[in-house]
Order: sequence, then C-alpha cells, then structure tokens
Amino acid sequence: MKADSFILIFYWMVSELPIKGIERDLYAIINGFSQNGELHQISINYFAYWTGSTIRGVQKALNNLLQKELIIIKRIPGKPSLYGINTILAKEAAKRAVLKQPENVQKLKEIHKQEFTSDNIKQNQLLKEALSSVQNQIDSKYRELKDKQVLCDGQTRKELRDFLKNNDWTISHKEEE
Repeated sequence: MKADSFILIFYWMVSELPIKGIERDLYAIINGFSQNGELHQISINYFAYWTGSTIRGVQKALNNLLQKELIIIKRIPGKPSLYGINTILAKEAAKRAVLKQPENVQKLKEIHKQEFTSDNIKQNQLLKEALSSVQNQIDSKYRELKDKQVLCDGQTRKELRDFLKNNDWTISHKEEE
C-alpha cells in the first residue's frame, strides 16, 4: 500500500445511500476501485486495515451492502473476492444529491457544456489526424504507382479515377494528365 493512498467519500454516499460507518467506508473503497463498472480483487485484510475494523466486522458490513444491492461480490475459492458497485444505483444517488441543490444544477450544466466542447475539440483533432494519416498513406501509395501507366488490368489513371468517381469515391490528389 502506497503512503499517498486515500479513499474518497462523496456527498451523495452520505446523503443518498442508506449506509454509514464501516458500510460507507467499504462502499467508498469499492467505488474507488470500480468506478468504471469493473470488478476488482480486494482482500478482506485490506478492507479491515482501511476501516479499522475486524475481519468479522468487515464480512458483516459487506453482507449488509450486498443485501442492500449496493455492491456486487464474486467469490473465488482460495483467492480474494471480486468487488464492484451497483453503478445504476450509484449514478441515481449522485444525480439525486446534485439536483437537491439548485445552484448545482446550473454549475452542472456549465461543466457539461465545457466538457462537451472540450471533448468535441479533442475528438475532431483525433479524427483530423487519423484522416490525415490515411490520406498520407493513400498519397504515398499513389506516388509509388504514379510512374506506372497501367494501374490494374490495363486501366490508365484516368480510367481508374473515373471508375472511383462513378462509385461515390472521391480523390483529393491532383494528378497530372
């Protein structure tokens, strides 16, 4: 365990979930490992260390969280179990907590607008780079074939270009005639 390790207890975990104490701490630990919906292997000793509880106390609290359908446990004989959160309930709880505070609604709209714009810019840049890379590969291949008058089965460049245009393909490369 790293010295800079931590657990994060969100406001919605306190205000919207029917848990407190060791159950809340265990939920926060599991949430920290499985925010993307994946199950992660965590030992009972790890839970006991972080919660300051006994192994029996941890097992009891985990069973309570399981009965409340807040977590998922996949038991593996002889190995630490796999744990995850019920992401549907977690998202609903987080949304309820945010919507209870009107000032958060406006902040949330602004944040989503910024993230959306930022994500679009990044996506557009990645698409441009990918398209540029493909165009460069096409241009390179074209240059390799440029000196050859016959490209495929006796077709000239003009015949090939006409074929591509007639089949809704576009050519951005200017060729010499």
